Amino acid sequence: MQADVYALQEIDDTTLLKSVVANIPGYEYYFKSDWFAGLAYVYNTNKVQVNDKYEIYSTSQYWNAFPRSPQVLELTFMNEDYVIIDN
Repeated sequence: MQADVYALQEIDDTTLLKSVVANIPGYEYYFKSDWFAGLAYVYNTNKVQVNDKYEIYSTSQYWNAFPRSPQVLELTFMNEDYVIIDN
């Protein structure tokens, strides 16, 4: 597909994800969670400037509405700013 940003879900094996991305020149990954919830981003570092990455709604008061914390990626692509939320 050669996309510049992939938002992935249901990632069970982070070691495998790291290995796969390590074999794709110019791409990096991001996943973070206080308890891993299977969300990840893979992005082309030659085309995408990542400005920030973080979780939202990660405290227990939101667990009914969001059973896993959404991952946010703020980036610049072709001189335009974007915010991507993966849940």
